[in-house]
Amino acid sequence: MTIRSFLVLVAMAMTRDGLAAVSPSPADQILATWGEVLQAYVHDGKVDYAGIRANEGKRLADFRDRLAAFDPVSIGNSDEAKAFWIHTYNALVVSSLVSAGPGKTAQSVSGFFTRKNHLVGGKRYSLDDIEHRILRKSYADPRMHFALVCGAQSCPVLDPAMMGVAGFEKELEVAARRFVAEERNVRLDDAKKVLHLSSIFKWFEADFTPKYGSVRGFLLQYLPTETADRLRAGEYKVEYDPYDWTLNGR
Repeated sequence: MTIRSFLVLVAMAMTRDGLAAVSPSPADQILATWGEVLQAYVHDGKVDYAGIRANEGKRLADFRDRLAAFDPVSIGNSDEAKAFWIHTYNALVVSSLVSAGPGKTAQSVSGFFTRKNHLVGGKRYSLDDIEHRILRKSYADPRMHFALVCGAQSCPVLDPAMMGVAGFEKELEVAARRFVAEERNVRLDDAKKVLHLSSIFKWFEADFTPKYGSVRGFLLQYLPTETADRLRAGEYKVEYDPYDWTLNGR
């Protein structure tokens, strides 16, 4: 589905009298520009940074200008506000890597996550502010870790179809199940009785406790049935795989 098709669907609402046209939310209108860039330059989770750099400077500048003027507090729905900040984080990561130049990664750019370079609603934020002080603190939903993309190979997949704020809860479910179903992120070694996990589960282990009791509890709920049954039936030592910070480019 293209972002334009998505906005058409968002713009139609069911009423008792039939279909009534409504305007896309201001947040969706702003994110539409970012969605169009995703559709054009992201394939199989890999980002064409060179293509964006060569062709989309004006469109990204316009997106950032509109972001700077938009007040996120105006989003009345908590789930939609969470979706807005997740999309904003991902857009700012990609935009920052594009600006950093060829060959740069999040790890090679000084202060990539900590500098307050990003203007949203008239306030300056760092990427860490958005992730830790807004998303993790205000929304406490560990599924966000499978939708936030830091520009590295070991990050979750950046999905162009996962766009907009309306209905984003379903997209988060898809993202979480997709992440844990990939063997690069969760892998059972039955011979050695080792559960190999992405480092994301180590860094944010505490985020899974309030709702799921533990990372294991989360995995039992979200893994494919056969894998969950194996985990439930056995005793596995946990090992965390090294994080690959290589650029998620193509």
